[in-house]
Amino acid sequence: MQELNPLKKRYHSLDSLRGIASLQVVLCHCVVAIPGLSWWVYAAHQNTTPHSVEFFLINSPLNYIWAASPAVMLFFVLSGFVLALPYFSNDKQDKRINYPKFFIKRTIRLYLPCLAIIIISYLSAYLLYNPIKINDYSEWIKIMWKNPFEISEFLKAITLNANFNNINPALWTLPIELKLSLILPAFIFLLKKTNFLISIFLIPIFIVFYHFLIFIGLNIYIPEIGVLYYFSFFIAGSILCKYRFGLLKIINDLSSMWYSFLVFFTIVTYTYTFSLWFLPNTLFEKLGPVNNYIYLISALASILLALSDRGKDIFEHPLLIKLGKISFSLYLVHQVVINSMVHVLPASTSRLLVLFLGLVFSFGFAIIFYISLEKPSIKLAKYFSGLIKEL
Repeated sequence: MQELNPLKKRYHSLDSLRGIASLQVVLCHCVVAIPGLSWWVYAAHQNTTPHSVEFFLINSPLNYIWAASPAVMLFFVLSGFVLALPYFSNDKQDKRINYPKFFIKRTIRLYLPCLAIIIISYLSAYLLYNPIKINDYSEWIKIMWKNPFEISEFLKAITLNANFNNINPALWTLPIELKLSLILPAFIFLLKKTNFLISIFLIPIFIVFYHFLIFIGLNIYIPEIGVLYYFSFFIAGSILCKYRFGLLKIINDLSSMWYSFLVFFTIVTYTYTFSLWFLPNTLFEKLGPVNNYIYLISALASILLALSDRGKDIFEHPLLIKLGKISFSLYLVHQVVINSMVHVLPASTSRLLVLFLGLVFSFGFAIIFYISLEKPSIKLAKYFSGLIKEL
């Protein structure tokens, strides 16, 4: 996840889409913190006999409300889309991208807020951790902060090479985001020289290429190869950006019936392991390895819907735009805030009340984090990148 639009003219509807995706992740983590509700998130319903209203409500498109895994894939596709915007802009100045400037700006923009929340996470763990308080919560809560502080792990964390499960599980996407966004311009250079048909085929070609590298075991010798799994999502977003005007014209010209069908298709593919619960278990097992690629289709459709004329009426609502503005901060801080609530409030406090307060305070702390840390990081990124002369 990251700041979505580096251009002066923003696609506010994409900011809102990012905000919705961040909220989905937060709500998912609130749900999964309660023992017995993991099937709301992990589709364990396939071994459960339908028997209640709750079952049919959870196993429906309503799962969209807390669908975290598709939301994360949407973040990556959005990254590819918005980072490609300067290269596929009508403004000739935008097309002359200075990579050193981009590298410095991107690194500072993403790394400083991440460094801040890592330090806050370690301090919170040191000051607040109480194993007695977490007995009534799921492993999602128990896994955080249980390991003692080690300087070696801290150094790995601040260099974005750690397993973040112990300190802040949500941070696992940040190293991926930073590394892949920095190599994306090289791909876009190639993409600018291809026609529509070749551009579309670049996605399956790269997917096959990545899995071939894994098949021959190259990841054993170069572990960083594993990060490339997510590059296909950046690629797809970049290709969508290149052809956005033609695709949006098609969507804007759809009849109300077909547009509604596209909305329904997008939500169902986003939540297909729940919405299509009635399909055979064996089918879900076979589709398991390609889950994220199904979410990729939904992410592409989500972006087009958000940018469409009819979609803007919803996605450009002021409240959603404000949510989008703090979404990066919300994503970074929410797990620490929720865990802090668990450890600070009396053990007798209702779990639902603890998580509700965690949700509320996550928004409050996200606003503070955005104003005091994220915005200054954006300004610093612009300042230092501005010191680089245009090539």
